[in-house]
Parts: sequence; C-alpha cells; structure tokens
Amino acid sequence: MRGFIASGVLAGFIMTLVACSSTDIKESLIDEPQFLTFVDASVFDVQVSDAMAARAPIISVRFPETVTTNNIPERVAKWLYVLVDRYDGSSEVLPDPALPVPKGVSDELSKLVMKAYTSLEQYILYRPSEHYNAIIYVVPRKSQITHVDFVRKDKD
Repeated sequence: MRGFIASGVLAGFIMTLVACSSTDIKESLIDEPQFLTFVDASVFDVQVSDAMAARAPIISVRFPETVTTNNIPERVAKWLYVLVDRYDGSSEVLPDPALPVPKGVSDELSKLVMKAYTSLEQYILYRPSEHYNAIIYVVPRKSQITHVDFVRKDKD
C-alpha cells in the first residue's frame, strides 16, 4: 500500500513539474533576437534549446575564437544537423552582411559545411530546432565563420 501511495505522490509531483515547465515556456515567449556566445559546454546547448522553446525569432551565436567551415564546433554542428536532417530545415552559407563582399565567393563552402555535420547523431535536446533554419555567416573569400543565426521558420 505504501508503494502505491508513494507512486501516486511521485506521479503527481512529476505532472506538476511538467505543467509548470510548460506554463513557464508559454509565458516567456521572446519577440526579440537572442545573442549567445558559444561555449563548448552543455550550458550552451541548454541556452539554445531554451531560446528556441521560447520561440525567439533569431538566435545569433557569436564565437569568441576563430571558427572556420572546416572546424565548426561539434555542438554547433549537431544543431545544424538536426535542423536539416531531422526537421527538414535549411542551412545556408552567406557572406556576413556587416563585412565588405568581394566578387567570387564560392558555393563550395556550402557543400563543405553540409558534409561537416551530416554524419553526427541526433539528440532529444535538439527537439525545438524543428522550427528553425540556420544561416552561417562567413568572411568573404575565407572559410572563417563570423556567426551563426538560427531563424524561426514560422513567425506566428
């Protein structure tokens, strides 16, 4: 009998936590772009997931160190993989609009980026990414990434 009561109490507690977390997300919808600095730690994944769950229109990830299309951090690559392969999102490689654009930026960068992350595994943490696409901004004529924007697909 004690086990049955304890199970009921535990189930009630879990249901309350789930209800509270759902309410918190709905009440904390974000209408402004979110700017995150990349950190190679699980806190980064949580920040991206939370911003997506709060339906931020754009989540712009900045890098404190030089990142190129050949060395995209694994955590960022996982997000890109999930966007494209699991949720049929898109990923583009574009020159950073804040920088001057010389003629002849190669489309080969886009192919390199796609290959870099298509072999990575999927994680449940990335579920909110189904509503986002990604834009990877690079220094023109170089493979250096300036930042990545995760852009919400629907703006309802």
